[in-house]
Amino acid sequence: METDPIITEINKAREKLGLSYRAMADAAQTSHSTLWGYLTGQKQPGLAVARRLCKAVGLELTVKARR
Repeated sequence: METDPIITEINKAREKLGLSYRAMADAAQTSHSTLWGYLTGQKQPGLAVARRLCKAVGLELTVKARR
């Protein structure tokens, strides 16, 4: 499965911070196996989870309306 660009950026930030999968999962309030599913593209997080993933690695998820 193809990994979403947002997830790719989240994983880059995780690696830059030196966070383990387990530490990031704890910070994002999810299990490490679920986190692995998100990071490998096997699962897609909802908006609330995506925001928690971003927050766990110091990123901010914003939504911009197109017109």
